[in-house]
Amino acid sequence: MRGRLTLAAGVGAALLLVTPAVQADDQGDPPPDSGTDTALVQSIDVRHTATPARIERGGVAHYKLSVSSGRGLPADDVEVKIDLTDVQDDQARLYAVKATRGAAKVQGHELIWSDDLPAGATATVTFDVAVTKAKSGNDVLTTKASDNFYACDSACTTKVVIEDEPPRRRHRHHHRGHPHEKPPLRPR
Repeated sequence: MRGRLTLAAGVGAALLLVTPAVQADDQGDPPPDSGTDTALVQSIDVRHTATPARIERGGVAHYKLSVSSGRGLPADDVEVKIDLTDVQDDQARLYAVKATRGAAKVQGHELIWSDDLPAGATATVTFDVAVTKAKSGNDVLTTKASDNFYACDSACTTKVVIEDEPPRRRHRHHHRGHPHEKPPLRPR
């Protein structure tokens, strides 16, 4: 089908619209009933997350990519790439890559997922990143997803900060009396 292609993007979602081209006959007259109907062909929604937001050296960050077809229509030839350049500069190791459908593979500095999504379908790709104990890179694991439907925007970027010490936890201490008083001595 020949036509004009129009892309309309939103927050983490994209629509692919096709307007059919009108072709004239040999005498230059348009064919009968040559309306300009616009058909909604494909729609996807992309979500990319990382947890936790802070990890210590030697820790593991968990990533999740969700790609859904939308508006009750299938999405064909969907491809999402996650840039791992800023993960690899910190000597972090990617492992446990799993996809609920389609194919996910690491190629160079990218994790690439691709598949056709039936109407209403969602594909989920999960992977883990283990940070070495050695200090290297910029101490931030930044990943950015991009797709061939232009659905990804700043919502498709994740950041995990690497800390030299474990994140501090708040502890509640229960004291009897004033907090600066020494506890009473116990008899031996």
